Amino acid sequence: MIDLVLVTWPNHPARLAYFGDCVNLLTKHLTASRHEIRWLCSAESQRDPAQPWQGEGLAELCRERGIALHWREGKAGLGENMNAALRLCTAPLIFLVQDDFYLNEKLDLSPGADFMLEHVEVDLLRYSWPGDDRVTLVECLDGFRRFDVQGDWPYGDDPHMRRPDFMSRWGWYLERTVHGASEGDMLHRLRRGRANIAAADKLYFGHGGAVTAVINDLRKRNVPR
Repeated sequence: MIDLVLVTWPNHPARLAYFGDCVNLLTKHLTASRHEIRWLCSAESQRDPAQPWQGEGLAELCRERGIALHWREGKAGLGENMNAALRLCTAPLIFLVQDDFYLNEKLDLSPGADFMLEHVEVDLLRYSWPGDDRVTLVECLDGFRRFDVQGDWPYGDDPHMRRPDFMSRWGWYLERTVHGASEGDMLHRLRRGRANIAAADKLYFGHGGAVTAVINDLRKRNVPR
């Protein structure tokens, strides 16, 4: 069993559209030839008073696609929602996908699942990263490459596979902080601890989401809220 868990915040019409595109492409291209995939979703419930709430549309889409939807109550936060998503998972393997990453070609998760179960020393298997020119990839292990954890971007919140023991080794995401800090904190934690992070044979996902999910996002985005 592999738990595929999606992280979303339906507080803007564009964000629901991104989620729908993400699910459509996963449905089209993703398989697990030797495993069962269970679909889960953790969604923020905080509303943006300036935008029409898309929660009903998200719930309907999840019902249609057989995705178990869980709402996270309280003030929205990426670290909080990433942790909530991971707490939904009970399978031996977790495939974590944020709602604006798009699977661009066929991907069978079973080779990666077998690899992660056999190589317990590997902490994460990434299927997406900023690009081969922005990271340092070193030797191969059973067909999978490995990130130089001291190089640039050995970790990101982009789609990856992990086992549940990742959290006991490295902890949970930072909560109650500014948006984006949880990802940076995890990156530095893994770098300091010299985590073992593997890379798939190639990049499988692209990143969209010009309209941020975050109200008053201080990062440079194509379409500000």
